[in-house]
Amino acid sequence: MKWIEYLKKKKLSLEEYGSFSLKVGPSIYIQEKNLLPKVGYYCKGIGEFAGIICDENIYKKFCKDLSSSFKSLVFIFSGECCLEEINKIIENIKKANVDFIFGMGGGKTLDTAKLVGFKLNLPVVAFATSASTCSAWTNVSVLYSKDGIYKDIINLKKSPDLTLVDEDIIIDAPKELLLSGIGDSFAKYYEARLVYESGMFKEDVFAKIGIFIADEMYKIIKEKNSELKEIIYANIALCGLVSTIGRESCSALLAHSFVNALSIIPQARKVLHGYLASLGVVFQFKFLNRDFPELQAYKELGLPLSFKDINICLKEKDIEEVSKLILEDETVCNFYPDLNLNKIVNVLKQLSS
Repeated sequence: MKWIEYLKKKKLSLEEYGSFSLKVGPSIYIQEKNLLPKVGYYCKGIGEFAGIICDENIYKKFCKDLSSSFKSLVFIFSGECCLEEINKIIENIKKANVDFIFGMGGGKTLDTAKLVGFKLNLPVVAFATSASTCSAWTNVSVLYSKDGIYKDIINLKKSPDLTLVDEDIIIDAPKELLLSGIGDSFAKYYEARLVYESGMFKEDVFAKIGIFIADEMYKIIKEKNSELKEIIYANIALCGLVSTIGRESCSALLAHSFVNALSIIPQARKVLHGYLASLGVVFQFKFLNRDFPELQAYKELGLPLSFKDINICLKEKDIEEVSKLILEDETVCNFYPDLNLNKIVNVLKQLSS
């Protein structure tokens, strides 16, 4: 397979990336209404003493309801999935001697919980309080600096042992979080679709499965009559499946490379990941000199079509720095051989006008 040759060239572990084994999601995924009171029941068998990782807001809203579910200690998350935060939580959890990690919140909280569990070899339960990303599903954590600048993607080898999604909590969350998830799903779909159409991986069975899932996810987020529970499932589970099963075979992360590079811009760090990823799709189409097929959908949903739509103003120096970071992404360069600095700069200028 071509993608095995690609991994060999990059000196990556084939076992780690699933050429002989396939780990594509949580051991158990449960999504239903009024799930919070049942957490104790669903966590039976995982452990009796939980180390809960959540931010201050989630703690105030939900942790009282968890107190009757299992014995626990709460570790307040600062807001960034960074080494300083992870090491601090690990040291405190070691002293507490908990049985499992219970992450509750959004993408960065869950990424932190997954990475802490991986480092300590403890089971992880991911309780998603929004459908803004697919973090509750995936087997990676995105690592940032303490200031929120993208650093790396850490492969954890497995997804959470249990993922819990309470539809009532997600529906009650700000609508921007759900729209952010839709934006992220658009990005995963078009990253997968454009690579698959290139023919590079058409004989790869993982690519075929990944693009089939991406198509199903796309149908749900595009269908105006889709139920909210379907959109939640698409944003978390199907988007997560595309990310895991198609990581090397049907995913060229141009839209997400765009997002990661933008993290050096303070204004961009205030914008939800999915909004940036959805703008990354626009960037991707402009880079390829293609008409953007989702113009009307973006307008109806309120997803951004330019930097102005998300209150980001890039200076000339910013554009140069962001362009260089996108160009440094080896995975993107492998799929887009005509990637060059001038072309990226010109596209970013178009999005800024």
